Amino acid sequence: MDILESSEQRFLHAFSINLQGPYFLTQQMAKRMIKWKKQGVINKGRIAFITSVQGYISNPGGGEYCMTKAALGMAAKLYAHRLCEFDIPVIEISPGIIETDMSLVHKDNINRGFIKRGST
Repeated sequence: MDILESSEQRFLHAFSINLQGPYFLTQQMAKRMIKWKKQGVINKGRIAFITSVQGYISNPGGGEYCMTKAALGMAAKLYAHRLCEFDIPVIEISPGIIETDMSLVHKDNINRGFIKRGST
């Protein structure tokens, strides 16, 4: 939805699902992983955040989604920084665009973003 037409409810809903959920799930899982590492229960493991290339290109028609994916990318960096002392890798997987009815509407804008960014 166009950022000039979006509502507070839509904004909060997107952030609740795409950012708040993964953020607090990771927080709880990280605490367990730290505990298990200290107890010797695990010696490996990693945390993966699934973001989107949409978090790195401007798409005013998908404002909430783009913002949540950008914020989730930052959450991945913050958790990586915080958990490195425990040898718990945190990675960000940022898939490209999947052609769906929803994405085709913004295909030209998305492609321009890829070209400008230098992505392939």
